[in-house]
Amino acid sequence: TLDNSKYLAIALTNFSILIFDIEKEVFINEILAHNRIINALEELKNVNEESFLLSSSNDGTIRIWRYLNTRILMKSLVFINKAPISLLSLNSTRILK
Repeated sequence: TLDNSKYLAIALTNFSILIFDIEKEVFINEILAHNRIINALEELKNVNEESFLLSSSNDGTIRIWRYLNTRILMKSLVFINKAPISLLSLNSTRILK
């Protein structure tokens, strides 16, 4: 879930991520995220409490998606690897500094 459980992010086998508003029970957005299967999704916040979504994939990338008011505002390529990335592990605070 994203943004204190108001939103739900789901990775699909077509390499995209769907965002739902679970309070209103509606579909919000589809992100064309990767070129291969997405293996992990994680939410984190920065010190200003802005929400971000991290995704990792068999395409060898980790991406950060800035998420605000149901819109994807930014996509950053964080890491490129020749091999698939199957796991993401964050610190216990889940805060990006």
